[in-house]
Amino acid sequence: MKLVFTIFLVLHIIGGTFSLLCGLGAVISKKGGLWHRRFGKVFFYAMMLTTLSALVMAALKSGVFLFTIGVFSFYQSYMGYRAIKNKTMVANRYDKMVWALALVNAVVMVTTLHPVLMVFGGIGLANTIRQCIHQVKLKGQAAAKGDWLQLHIGMMMGAFIATITAFVVVNAPDNLGSVLSTLLWLAPTIILVPLLVYWSIKYKKKGT
Repeated sequence: MKLVFTIFLVLHIIGGTFSLLCGLGAVISKKGGLWHRRFGKVFFYAMMLTTLSALVMAALKSGVFLFTIGVFSFYQSYMGYRAIKNKTMVANRYDKMVWALALVNAVVMVTTLHPVLMVFGGIGLANTIRQCIHQVKLKGQAAAKGDWLQLHIGMMMGAFIATITAFVVVNAPDNLGSVLSTLLWLAPTIILVPLLVYWSIKYKKKGT
């Protein structure tokens, strides 16, 4: 069991490192450009490795924090990548399965009463409910032009924020105290969400 955990830990570290580096690369590179697409693709696959290895480790160690963050990150990455591949935004059964998983996970995150998990759980609830309402409104028809880009930006940035937050939580000193620890854990969200909002407004105005 210890060997299995160590193997997945190594995979998690490798995936997490590439997620952080390529996520940063995608953030600072020209949106829609060659390097943005390259960084984004590696980021997605690195996130899949990171989240799936996190789920295995969490199951082996009964780690609720790691498990729920892993599911949240998987949902964000999956939907962000799907937005590029499915610009009509009409959901298939796999999309719906991921939504259902993300919705249950969000409820669990909120009920833990852990400050960080409550924040991400609230985001997860808002995202899944909003997507379900959007699907009902679409009635099987293609989404409006540019809607897919809004989803892509929001989900990928959400996955990147979750990755940074998980890194900070794991590596933060234990003697900071509850208030400072909470502020440190929430710092990536506080700093990057305004950037997410800015890009969403910018590209929505362009009607991309």
